[in-house]
Amino acid sequence: MQPALPKEAEVVVIGAGVLGCSSAFHLANSGCKSVVLLDRGPIANGTTPFAAGQTGHLPTDTSMLQFVTYCIDFLENFKQHTGIAIDYRQSGSVRITLSDASPTIRNFFQWK
Repeated sequence: MQPALPKEAEVVVIGAGVLGCSSAFHLANSGCKSVVLLDRGPIANGTTPFAAGQTGHLPTDTSMLQFVTYCIDFLENFKQHTGIAIDYRQSGSVRITLSDASPTIRNFFQWK
């Protein structure tokens, strides 16, 4: 039997995949008192388990570097943040630039 839904909430997150769960967690963790997470099935049971699981350090948009770095740190230290252990594995990837002047790569190494 499913629990009854509350009659109201500060925030309703629709979709309980990795992005929906992360949004709900961060909202609750930042002080939002009532967050409801809705999905048509079990948590992380849609496309999330079939994703490649890649988390790259070099997004094409340099403004996303801090966000990507935060996400990777959060996943690497998931148990410290949530109390739940996960099997996170950073398997790596290769990025190729066709020019010496690639701003994404140059800015990444200056930022780090």
